[in-house]
Amino acid sequence: MRSSALSTPTFFADKKSYVHFRGLDPAPTPALRGNITYDHLVAVVTANHLPAFNTRHATIFTGRGAKDPVTNKDDFQKWKESEVIQVCYAANLTGKEVNKVLVDSLNTRNSAAHPSGSQFNKLQAEQYISHLITNAMLKIT
Repeated sequence: MRSSALSTPTFFADKKSYVHFRGLDPAPTPALRGNITYDHLVAVVTANHLPAFNTRHATIFTGRGAKDPVTNKDDFQKWKESEVIQVCYAANLTGKEVNKVLVDSLNTRNSAAHPSGSQFNKLQAEQYISHLITNAMLKIT
């Protein structure tokens, strides 16, 4: 699907093509969860922000909920997506608007993925993807 240059990005059939086109990650890597925005967030945190992420997560998850420091992308397999989003926001790795998009999108995705009675059509899916990429993924650095 092609879209206007000013409104939304061009969509691709797979993550590898999109990521290569955008120049976000020159080396193809396996997706952590099949979610290109979350995978991009994890890649950016791993490459650029691990000290800040680990410092902040140590203050959020204490006692019985304590988590080991993250040292590589594989360590994020032990985390819930919502926890990673929470720590990134608390550590100022994502701003207020990006955090809102990530949280709202995760909630919408969960409504669509789990029995909830919610129904989504193709147009809603395309708008969801465009909104998530434009307003979150491309702003995560």
